[in-house]
Amino acid sequence: MAFFVNGVPVAMPPPEGYIVDFDNPQRNSVTAAYCLYGIGNALALLMMGQRVYFRAAIQKTVYLEDAFLGVAYVFSVVLQTLIIRDFARGIMGTHVYEMPLPKFSLFLTALYQLPILYNPVQCGTKMALLLVYNRLTPELWFRIPVWTTMFIVCAATAVLQFVTIFPCSPVRGAWDLAITESTCMDRPAIYKAIAIMGAATDAIVLAVPMPPVYRLRVPLRQKIGLAALFSVGAL
Repeated sequence: MAFFVNGVPVAMPPPEGYIVDFDNPQRNSVTAAYCLYGIGNALALLMMGQRVYFRAAIQKTVYLEDAFLGVAYVFSVVLQTLIIRDFARGIMGTHVYEMPLPKFSLFLTALYQLPILYNPVQCGTKMALLLVYNRLTPELWFRIPVWTTMFIVCAATAVLQFVTIFPCSPVRGAWDLAITESTCMDRPAIYKAIAIMGAATDAIVLAVPMPPVYRLRVPLRQKIGLAALFSVGAL
């Protein structure tokens, strides 16, 4: 159902008394998004460059976690670039009632695409960290929890990725306003599930390296330092 504001079809009516300006709509978080994109990607590129140089020129060894981290980095850059593109197009940081229906359709398309790109990012980074943990010690009492966590991360990501790619039947119903007869899952619930899964696996990844640290025969101060180091890596 479309509503009309000044003769322009929109997906939602504005609040009572709100003056809609389609040419210059009120925007939120635009400057912050550009700053975070620029600074964050510059730092990430620097760190990835250092890692690649160390592996290729100094250590001359590539591990499986490097592949996972590389995939996560590529998906992350693509994801952030698309978000910035959508800020530039005015479909991010803009109220729904100040977007004509064609622009709102672009927003729905972005809302479908972006979570698909996000899932590999969190899976890749966690798998890279878990693979590093796996090389810390050959003892099974430690490796079994690491392997179990890997399985949980991969299985949860696979399930969430499936429901993210196929939220509606037909699939185009997720973003195509012309399709009125479609059956869709509760997409807000899917996004909440992604957030909950991310938080839960973060906590597990954070806890996995703590038992070996606790067993080390070193002063308490060094144990705390190592625990803090692993915590930073997990975050």
